[in-house]
Amino acid sequence: MENLIGINSESLSNWLDENIDFLSKPFEFELINGGRSNLSYLITDSKSNKVVLRRPPVSHVLSSAHDMHREYTMILALKNTGVEVPNPYCYVDDIEITGAPFYVMSFEDGLILRSVADVQQHFPGELQRKQLSENLIISLAKLHGVDYAAAGLGEFKRNENYVDRLLERWMGQFDKTKGDDSSVNDAVISTYEKLKNNNPNNPENTIIHGDYRLDNVVVTKEGKVQAILDWELSTIGDPMSDLGLSLVYWGNRELDSPLNLPAPTTLDGFMKPNELLEFYSAQSGRSVEHIDYYVSLGYWKLACILQGVHKRYSSGARAGDSSGVEGFQQLILTLAVSAQKVLGD
Repeated sequence: MENLIGINSESLSNWLDENIDFLSKPFEFELINGGRSNLSYLITDSKSNKVVLRRPPVSHVLSSAHDMHREYTMILALKNTGVEVPNPYCYVDDIEITGAPFYVMSFEDGLILRSVADVQQHFPGELQRKQLSENLIISLAKLHGVDYAAAGLGEFKRNENYVDRLLERWMGQFDKTKGDDSSVNDAVISTYEKLKNNNPNNPENTIIHGDYRLDNVVVTKEGKVQAILDWELSTIGDPMSDLGLSLVYWGNRELDSPLNLPAPTTLDGFMKPNELLEFYSAQSGRSVEHIDYYVSLGYWKLACILQGVHKRYSSGARAGDSSGVEGFQQLILTLAVSAQKVLGD
């Protein structure tokens, strides 16, 4: 039985057959495209039942960034809150099975919209895209409205200010993975200093996803949110940080994208950024007064994350999507500079 990178087919097949009641051998394993960090595999059994397995990258695992138990715990806690999440089946910490801790969850058979072409195919009408926009923001506001203590996630709350903690965490991760390009290093460090000195110090804490964007959501053909995926960066923190990063990915049809790709959400029909902010504020009851700071924070955080991805792939750990890696250093620099521009003087 041939092994995929990150999967021991024989031992994992035996474990799945013995421990998940509705699954039976033989299994087919397929790496799901799109991931640049934690890895997702589609598993199909002898009766065409499908589940998804999540595990950390195959090398250069950052201590706080690839915690499978934390990710599983978050999904499990949200299962009965009304937030759209996959059904979590089990968490396994025995690394003898497939080389790392992992968890298994339901396969959500809906649409993942990764490109302009995907949206044009499945949501050709402007009214459809407007409804999809609204549904995405309704789900984000719903997530931010969950009582995290009542959901059993009080242990994820830290006493220190969330943004301060995020800045220190990602600056620390960047220091561990940075290369020799002084222009990139200087831009990331100088942006960190500006962000640190201009923190709005929002005292509110909610459950946050940490990477909420269109292609991390499974939607139905009617444009309803079916499941939110990729919870590896989720925690208890400032909800404006979620909204700010979402705006980074959302894009602005009047401006060039620092991400060097056309955002599907800039197509006609999708809400413009100012409309998105107004809609989120109405849904959540929150002020978006300091959103520019959080957009800047989103650009900077993404630069730090991509530096870690670049480090892993440069060292040969390419089990996930490795496309475009050769241009990462320029992209990281562009993101850091964009963060400075948004934040202003």
